[in-house]
Amino acid sequence: MARKYITTGYATYPSVKLQKLTTDPNTGKQTLSFIKELIFGDYMCAYEKDGGYQSEWIGEGKKREEYIYVHCRNADGYIKKSEMQSERPLEVNFVDVGQGDGCHIVTPDDEHFLVDAGQGDNMFRFLKWRFHLKKSSTPPPPF
Repeated sequence: MARKYITTGYATYPSVKLQKLTTDPNTGKQTLSFIKELIFGDYMCAYEKDGGYQSEWIGEGKKREEYIYVHCRNADGYIKKSEMQSERPLEVNFVDVGQGDGCHIVTPDDEHFLVDAGQGDNMFRFLKWRFHLKKSSTPPPPF
């Protein structure tokens, strides 16, 4: 059965830990283990279950928090519900492109701008890393 996304969101400041949830079959105790770090503004999709978020309440007493199941940076895992925001922040990245710095800008409306990206492939490699574009293997043509 295919999973369905219920909503999209963005990682909060400064970063978010994407975690794997495991449950001990003998005790029923739930534990979280680190998968990867998400940086501020990373795009993520929350999975749907029974008309709402697919979520788990984890922890005891005052440390009990709701975690939602998301897909981000080509991985699935749990994040604290409080670590997902609905608005995309303005993102400005400066990248050493060989003879100075290039700039990559992403607006809250998801418009992307490249400024002075240079002739080398440094900007391309940064964008491949930033947006987890593993399938892209050839650099863009030179201008």
